[in-house]
Amino acid sequence: TILVDYVPSQVPAVVQMDSMKISAIDLTAWCRFALRNLTFLSPTFRAAFMLLSLGGEVSVEGARLVLDERLLPAHRGSAKEFVRGLVSAYTLELMSQLGNILGRSSLANIPRMPLRIAGW
Repeated sequence: TILVDYVPSQVPAVVQMDSMKISAIDLTAWCRFALRNLTFLSPTFRAAFMLLSLGGEVSVEGARLVLDERLLPAHRGSAKEFVRGLVSAYTLELMSQLGNILGRSSLANIPRMPLRIAGW
């Protein structure tokens, strides 16, 4: 019969919503990263961070991260497109705060290194 070899096609995940509110996020981060575990960075960036940090770790101490409230309009489409849009929007916001985060990281100690080496 026709049903013996029938394989139904995959149905994509769909998001349908009238509206969505994502509250503002305001957090302060203290963390330490082992650079060897940051595999999402290219080997070139990891090597540069290892040289700049004078070791295998980068720490962030008290970096404030603020993400604005978002009111999302009606959406009907694939879940993949929906998530891709959110990631894109938040990535831009995170990139705008990168200076603050790096300023509170152990990489901010780099300009003081020559003074430490000279004994000041």
